[in-house]
Amino acid sequence: MATGKKKSKKKAGSKGRAEQRRRRLRQWTILGAGVLVVGIAVGLVLWLDRPTPTPDVPDPDPTPSLLQPQPAADTGVGAVAPDFTLESLDGVPVTLSALRGRPVFLYFWESTCPECARAMVRVAEQQELYADHDLLFVGITSDRSAEAASAYLEDKGYEGWLTLYGSFDEAMDVVRLFEVDKTWIPHAILIDAEGVIRARGGLATWPDTEDIEPLLPSDAPSPDENPSEEKVHDFGAVTDGIKVIHPFVLTNTSDRTLSFPRAPHVPDLCPCTSVDPLPQDALEPGASMEIVVRFDSTGYGGQHVEELVEVYTDDPALPVRTLVLAGEVLPREPHEDAAANLYKYEFHVLVDLRSPEAYTEGHLLGAVSLPLDEIESWLPELHADLFYLLYDETGEGAALARQKLRDAGLRGAQAIAGGLAGWWAAYGDTLVRWAPGADRAAPEGQPVTAGATYDVSRLAADYIVALDLRPREDFAAGHLPGSVHLDPDEARAWIETHVPRDPPEGVRPRIWLVDADGSISPDVAKALREEGYDAVGMLGGLAEWTVRYGTRHFWPHP
Repeated sequence: MATGKKKSKKKAGSKGRAEQRRRRLRQWTILGAGVLVVGIAVGLVLWLDRPTPTPDVPDPDPTPSLLQPQPAADTGVGAVAPDFTLESLDGVPVTLSALRGRPVFLYFWESTCPECARAMVRVAEQQELYADHDLLFVGITSDRSAEAASAYLEDKGYEGWLTLYGSFDEAMDVVRLFEVDKTWIPHAILIDAEGVIRARGGLATWPDTEDIEPLLPSDAPSPDENPSEEKVHDFGAVTDGIKVIHPFVLTNTSDRTLSFPRAPHVPDLCPCTSVDPLPQDALEPGASMEIVVRFDSTGYGGQHVEELVEVYTDDPALPVRTLVLAGEVLPREPHEDAAANLYKYEFHVLVDLRSPEAYTEGHLLGAVSLPLDEIESWLPELHADLFYLLYDETGEGAALARQKLRDAGLRGAQAIAGGLAGWWAAYGDTLVRWAPGADRAAPEGQPVTAGATYDVSRLAADYIVALDLRPREDFAAGHLPGSVHLDPDEARAWIETHVPRDPPEGVRPRIWLVDADGSISPDVAKALREEGYDAVGMLGGLAEWTVRYGTRHFWPHP
């Protein structure tokens, strides 16, 4: 009870103090209002009595005001566009009058302007619509720095657009020259081939199709027609894993030498698309050259692709030419796989270091014979970008061979722990290819793991069996090392004999079938998969492998 009374008194005291604060607040509010009224009256008297500045008093801020009227030439519709010269973001001087002979779409923008973002989308749409027409789009940015403008263009995917800047002051001179400072940005001006302004306006009155099309040559192609010089190549449809290669032909139709100041560029930096080095760095008038573009479709199954390549020139009217590879990539079937996947993730060369006699008696399926005492003479035939798995009887000699190969720069050389004896201890003679009449005895000696770098369980889990279905003479001329030659109609019976359908636990052989062009092996692989084998046919065959990697990996011996 005592505690409750104390609380009641405290609450009562708090109410009294709160009421006092409210009364004082009302008093200060009334007083403040009176002071405010007096202040406004005094300020009004002083403003009416202010001295009028003389017209020749300079603006204390030396930076030109965007809203300050500037002397300008007539820039209305029907007037000849005033001339100027301004450097592009790439440092190439561009003079407006030098562009006569073709219509120009001049637009003003800057990266911090929200309305400009909408205008830039319009410009992108218009550039795409009229990409095949002789209409030149020229942007002028009033950003505070060239770096800011370039960063914005790159971020939005507008790299390659012809954009003029020079410096902030120089860009602002052109803004005032065309009286854009009176309406501000975004703003577009459409100029015909004779240099006459035919339309201009801000975002609400942006020059559009009805303004542009009358300025195009009467024989200009409509937006759905291809130009005489190919800029877009539609490769149709390819299956995921095929590499598309197309040579674009670039012709210098001007009367001056056309130079290429830098290498072509892939804007999205996708490793799937590349450009061969230009065969020359300049083109004389009337001359042509091929620009070879390559697109690797691996991993793009089920997608429509448009891969861009930008070619840079010193032509101020068209400093960037954009080439496009477009088409559909079809998904692979389960019985198909890409040459790129075999090369990057699965392919290895299994090397038997024992004597030729021991190899002939019996060896791991797909192994090639390179006797240990001859390994140094074989070094010129081996390649640093391949993976070599070395084994001998027990694993002891493999460690020595590995070191020799690695000393020669073959960093992919690995020694199999325990050699053939280690494999036998784990899996018996699974995947051992015996000679007719061989006694099929276990290897002599105990497995040695010292110095080994590759366990037999890894080999078993990633085992590759490569079968080459081409004619024997083609196989003899060159084949993937370790591959076995078979006629297509022999494949099924051979596999049933040498590759168990139900191997020991941990052994997972994967059968790769190859032919010349991919016309046979996928069908054979499909039939084998239906019987329970993990089999795939190489898309495009060894022709596809050759397109990607040449023939340097081919074993030159039958």
